[in-house]
Amino acid sequence: MAEELKKTKMNTIEENPEFEHQLLTTDNCELFVEKAKQCLLLRQFKRCHKMCLAGISVAKTQSDEARAEVTVERLCVVCIQALAELDQWQDVLPMIQNVYGGVETCPATVIQLCILMHVKVKEFSQCHAVASIWLRSENNSRKTGYDRVATLFVIKVMIPRGQFQLIPPFLNNNTHLKQDSISAILKECESVHTRLETEIEKSEKCVKTELSSQTDSDQPDSITEETDQTDQDSMSVLQYVKYFGCMIASKLAYPSISMLLKIAAASVAMAMFLKISLDGDLLSRLGQATLLWENAIQILKTVFSPYRPGR
Repeated sequence: MAEELKKTKMNTIEENPEFEHQLLTTDNCELFVEKAKQCLLLRQFKRCHKMCLAGISVAKTQSDEARAEVTVERLCVVCIQALAELDQWQDVLPMIQNVYGGVETCPATVIQLCILMHVKVKEFSQCHAVASIWLRSENNSRKTGYDRVATLFVIKVMIPRGQFQLIPPFLNNNTHLKQDSISAILKECESVHTRLETEIEKSEKCVKTELSSQTDSDQPDSITEETDQTDQDSMSVLQYVKYFGCMIASKLAYPSISMLLKIAAASVAMAMFLKISLDGDLLSRLGQATLLWENAIQILKTVFSPYRPGR
């Protein structure tokens, strides 16, 4: 591992010759931290990853262990973000194991970021394994942020997956939390669960409102179509005669056999309806004349469809 980190450091120095002198002469690892953050902001994720590994190798050689531990933690946090941006999330756990010797020995901030990254890629089984290993370690229970790791896992993994009933058994069997801390986490989970249900209800109401507004907006079109149809059906006899007369004249200007046959068939049908309507007394003739007119219009519509008489 040391050889690999040393090689990474040298590659980083070669790619950044302007910092060669500073990196070789300084005992302060802050330069690596600042440069790694700068590369992350500039979206130079590969260089950021290499800079983090190089800084970790330098930090591990420092005599001040407390300061080195803080520097390694900061560089690991930046390195995880760079790997996530590179879509190399599967390399995060191996990197943590190489730096700390195992997942259970890493700081709380590192394990929290690791959980969040696996949640983003929907690797929930990996989240459960990582969180369980870290939370079961008795040494971690004395670290600052132990309860935050448990709360984060429950809120980000268990509640969204509908595992609300499994939260108390998980906290009792996989953590070293005291009952007061467990009660506080459960209370916070209830508030989060209630808030999520409220948001779901609001979303459903918004969807229903949107569907209702779309339905209402569709009604004027149907009303317009019905009005158009009513106006068309209530056109005067003169308009129909004028329209169909012009239509027949235009068709006869360049007549085809099929069109002549249609006109002949329409004429024969109208003549038959006329003869039938003339039989009987005056009252029955008036009713039959109305029926004749409707049938004649229907025949002409069929012959010359599509149609739209002018107004």
